[in-house]
Amino acid sequence: MRPRVKKQYMYVSISPVFGFATANIGRRIGEATFAISPKDAQRLYRFLLRMGETKTSAGWIFEARMDQIFQRGGPFKAILLGGSTTITIDIVDKSCKVFSTVSELGSLLRIQPGSESINPNIIGGYFKPQHCNQRSPNSFAIARFATTDKPVLVFFQMTVSTLHPVKAQGLASIWAEIPEELRETPPVLVFVVPADVANTFPEQTIVPSGSRTSGSNTPDFDKCEQYVLAVSDEILW
Repeated sequence: MRPRVKKQYMYVSISPVFGFATANIGRRIGEATFAISPKDAQRLYRFLLRMGETKTSAGWIFEARMDQIFQRGGPFKAILLGGSTTITIDIVDKSCKVFSTVSELGSLLRIQPGSESINPNIIGGYFKPQHCNQRSPNSFAIARFATTDKPVLVFFQMTVSTLHPVKAQGLASIWAEIPEELRETPPVLVFVVPADVANTFPEQTIVPSGSRTSGSNTPDFDKCEQYVLAVSDEILW
């Protein structure tokens, strides 16, 4: 095909480009895959994963399914990136706690308004934003590991790619709202990825670098331990 008169088109593509107009549409399609057979859902996911233009859309399906899996609860094992240390994240509270703004977290996490102590009932709880436009991370949990008797904030970042920089502003916005008791232990960042991505998944960049929040006991997010949680097809579908 020839360009139009006066070169109004730079080029004409004969290859169709498919993608979702908004992240919310992609997420809704991901959630809708639970209404069809696992085989059909997997077929759609694999189709979207093949093309660069739709890989992000496949990521929304992956996130939606993992979100449902986390809500069901259970132990989830992750391995330290660049090391061999493993942690087990026990999500025991199957009633997911949803927040529309991070300012709501104070009342969800504290034993009472204004307290710097956490509500003991949130240990093992899973938290996610109501809207998908929340900055990274995608969600988080409050865990207690065998190596410490103190609660730990576990950030989850779900991705189907080997490169996924994390926005420090999103981490900091959540950290600013948590009780002081939860700040006594540095948070950890867990990347949730398909099993075939986990073996080559590198440590990720925190952007901007060197970001910290104000106040005491504030972590340098660049130095937070990063883990990878591999998800097999058997678990995902």
